[in-house]
Amino acid sequence: MRARSTGVSGSRWAGAARRFRGATLFLALALALVPRSAGTLTLGWGVEGGSALAIRDVRVRRATNDLAVSFRMAGNFSKDLEDTIQSGLPRTLSFELELLHRRLLVPDRRLDAWQIRRTILYDNLKDEFLITSNVTVEEGSRTSPMPARVIKGFGGAVTMAARVDDFHIPLTPSRSALPYVLRIRGRVEPVEAKGWSWMDRVLFGLSAFGPRKTDWYEQEFDF
Repeated sequence: MRARSTGVSGSRWAGAARRFRGATLFLALALALVPRSAGTLTLGWGVEGGSALAIRDVRVRRATNDLAVSFRMAGNFSKDLEDTIQSGLPRTLSFELELLHRRLLVPDRRLDAWQIRRTILYDNLKDEFLITSNVTVEEGSRTSPMPARVIKGFGGAVTMAARVDDFHIPLTPSRSALPYVLRIRGRVEPVEAKGWSWMDRVLFGLSAFGPRKTDWYEQEFDF
């Protein structure tokens, strides 16, 4: 009787241990999924701490045969952006631009679209950040590289990557001004997760593996 009692007790302890390990793993996963409000980087542009990402300071300047567009993506960039870059993984900020001809009674006609991609890569030996850029034009699907920049300091690198100055959009003026709409949206691209297990994603931060994007910003003008 005593031996059987010891066996039952041992099996109960083994079962309890398994349940405890399962509960511990569940608690770790639950804590990893809780948003970490303290773990954010706010760019120095006067945006409130709780603000979502948004397109700000849009300026459309008329040139001879084109438009020069400037803007920035502002708001809270989650802590995982800094963590992944500092660990050596590249992260990309991208911007979509669309130019439409505004029409009455019928849907607007899209004239062209562009995508600008800014990738930040950290060199831990030099303690500097390399920002590479390229732009893809939907008309003809042409992709062209833009000049690379080297920045010291993470904040300066993100500020540089999140800002676009004097991006030229070809547009021939008409004899009588026509109404147009410029649409802009920004996006923080997710980490490339090939070969990553679910546990790796939990330990690193699940928010790094999902995209974050702004709402569409629209500006009407005549040209």
